[in-house]
Amino acid sequence: MKILLISGRTPVPAPLRDLIAQGSTDLQEASAGEADRDLADADRVVFWAGADDSGVRDEAQRLARATDRREDRLVFVTPDGGVMPEGLADGERFQWPADEDRLKMAFITSA
Repeated sequence: MKILLISGRTPVPAPLRDLIAQGSTDLQEASAGEADRDLADADRVVFWAGADDSGVRDEAQRLARATDRREDRLVFVTPDGGVMPEGLADGERFQWPADEDRLKMAFITSA
């Protein structure tokens, strides 16, 4: 499974990045705003947004509004208590590290 990991200014926590990599056969990384060219090739798009990463949230919300997407294609992760973008289903929204077990199920069982 090809995964595109999009992040902003806040670095992806190493344990989260490792978990995502375990569920991928090809992990590509991009900054918010630079990922458009890689979106079409990805089986799953993972967004990591810290408190100051509004650009990542905006990009996730834009993609969530797309009409031709599969619900399991998007994963949005924010630190515990972070702001979630609109338009994502419950199975697409995760908080780190509170939802670590749910993320393991999402990535490891679908690899």
